[in-house]
Amino acid sequence: MEPGSLIADRYRLDAAIASGGMGTVWRGFDTRLKRAVAVKILKSGFERDENARIRFEHEAHAVASLRHNGIAALHDYGETTGEQGAILSYLVMELIEGRSLTEALLDGPMDPAEAMRLCAQVAEALQSAHDAGIIHRDVKPANIIIDGRGRAVLVDFGIALSAGRTAITETGLLLGTLYYASPEQLEGHELTSATDVYSLGAVAYECLAGTPPFTGETAGTIINGHLHQPPPQFPETVPPAPAAAVFQALAKGAENRWPTAAAFAEASLHAAANPEAPHADPALFAPAPRPESPTSPIPFPAPVLPRRRPSMRKRLMVILPAAAVAIVAAVAALMLSPWLSEAGGGGGGAEGTFAAQESSATTAEAPAGTGASAPGPSASDTPSAAADATDRETVETGEAGAEATTGSSGGGGGGGGDEATEESTEDEGGLIDGSPANLPDVRGEWFTEARDHLASEGWTNVSFATESTDPDNGQTECSVLYQDPGPGSPVDYDTPITLTYLEFAEDNC
Repeated sequence: MEPGSLIADRYRLDAAIASGGMGTVWRGFDTRLKRAVAVKILKSGFERDENARIRFEHEAHAVASLRHNGIAALHDYGETTGEQGAILSYLVMELIEGRSLTEALLDGPMDPAEAMRLCAQVAEALQSAHDAGIIHRDVKPANIIIDGRGRAVLVDFGIALSAGRTAITETGLLLGTLYYASPEQLEGHELTSATDVYSLGAVAYECLAGTPPFTGETAGTIINGHLHQPPPQFPETVPPAPAAAVFQALAKGAENRWPTAAAFAEASLHAAANPEAPHADPALFAPAPRPESPTSPIPFPAPVLPRRRPSMRKRLMVILPAAAVAIVAAVAALMLSPWLSEAGGGGGGAEGTFAAQESSATTAEAPAGTGASAPGPSASDTPSAAADATDRETVETGEAGAEATTGSSGGGGGGGGDEATEESTEDEGGLIDGSPANLPDVRGEWFTEARDHLASEGWTNVSFATESTDPDNGQTECSVLYQDPGPGSPVDYDTPITLTYLEFAEDNC
């Protein structure tokens, strides 16, 4: 689409203002009612994708049922004939004049009182959606617009889950953004409104600390943080009451979070007005126990993540204890086999699989930029360390399904088997389990959203460059013009990637 195009003989497209994974948002003008509007159009390439069109229609139905000043109102939805006869789906929404929270956070951490008031506004909007039976599922800074009056407005219900509707999933598409995804979202559990409370807690954490609660060089590190690590403590500039409110929202178990978004909103307002209060209970951040039965499959395959090749000395230090553990385990199994047969009704089973993989546990890194280390015991020190270790490793395999949270029952023996596999799959670049994957096309996306898009799929070594010359193709300022390596190129996950975005003057973006 080009500036000046007319949609449905009514909505004139003036300028593209944002671009996401599936849709492009334009500043438009309703020629019939003579008012400025926002027009969201399904991206080129999705016109013949029935699943994408259903999701687009789903968003229209979700937003149409909501009436709240913290949610952008829907004016119209329709389909028309686009280029080459393809069906063009569009949404016409209230135009919110302002900037996204993503842009605001480029200035650094927010004042704690301001951050908590903004959090309360978003929480109130979420409560309105929850009351209507709608779970947003993608609460993140890019989906929060701060209008000219300083009020937060929630947008983009593209992956919202409505009561009575079947969840729409797509292979290879991460529903939600990794930095703000809840533990149950990552594990493929059934979602409730508590997932939005967690995601908003992650957003509030970033507002206060200047960085999301869990970051790292790989997607696996971020996932591990959400599932198994407590969030790092805030810097001393953050008062205890805002910290406590956010920490409770970030509890691993949904039952330990604020019971509703409204309760989180009330706590946030109280924290803004009365910043001195006790810290949250560290027990809230304990890793959830491994479920007794397999959970529903994750609707997208986790990225296959590269890991650094260990030195020979380190490899020997790991292999020898692992081999010893395997021998002891084998002897113990022979001694206990009569009792195991009686109790379990037969050999094998999931528990044996967990035991065989315990030695591959890893720990998360503290988010960069906070200067804080993760408080409390590490996952390897907790009673659920064996299950946690298996969970972390199976997330890295890229296999969707029950194995993503309960472990894979692959054949073979003890702890040394994994090391043998690593030895045989190493390449000269120092990577293992990480064959190159095709780099997605993020051109046209807002530069920070493009970075998050790449991070959600495993590429986190991303840097930026700017270009001030307008290519005169309708490109939005602050959106990605070029990417190096190019889209579709086979790229290792630790390869440096440069995104060049359009910026007419310094600090505009």
